[in-house]
Amino acid sequence: MLAEGPRFDLEKVLAAGHGILRALIGRAQMRFPDAAPMELVSEEPEGIPATADSLEEIADIFREIKRDRYDAADLHFYAQFGPFLATWAPLGFDALYGSMANCLTSAEANWDALDPTPTLFFMSRDRPLFPMGPKATKFLKEVLGDDDGVVHVDFVPHDADAEIVVVRFFHEAFGAGHGPIRICRYLEGPCDEEDEP
Repeated sequence: MLAEGPRFDLEKVLAAGHGILRALIGRAQMRFPDAAPMELVSEEPEGIPATADSLEEIADIFREIKRDRYDAADLHFYAQFGPFLATWAPLGFDALYGSMANCLTSAEANWDALDPTPTLFFMSRDRPLFPMGPKATKFLKEVLGDDDGVVHVDFVPHDADAEIVVVRFFHEAFGAGHGPIRICRYLEGPCDEEDEP
């Protein structure tokens, strides 16, 4: 689907996001030596080895998607390292679902609430959406900081034991103007298959 909206400089987004992931992966291996080995999880493609160097292969996949198909899509990779589950969405975390007359976002909001902002989420590897624990939260605060003026870092809830940490790559620092953007749109909603008898 074509719409007017904020365009993002994917190369700037990938450089910053992968820089953050490389730093966290390297430091987490030292801080949490007893954690399970790093793992990359995605629906496709299969066969990307789970190393920090694999981030370049992932970058190439997103470059190809942006070049050939979409500027905004709910496509992402998971990286598990140390006590963390990271969800990396360089094309944003939103797509549209449903008919042209009644599109909803991935969060089931009205189509005009679609947010193509690139986002990186961190949760507990063992228990997503549960508190990470003070040691893991403190580690992310030390490495990410609260907000460096380029990327915006939000700890939810705002205490010493976050359930989720969100890094957003806002348009002010990572934008490439406004104009037509190609948005991934599915004809059926995210719950339609589950709702069928």
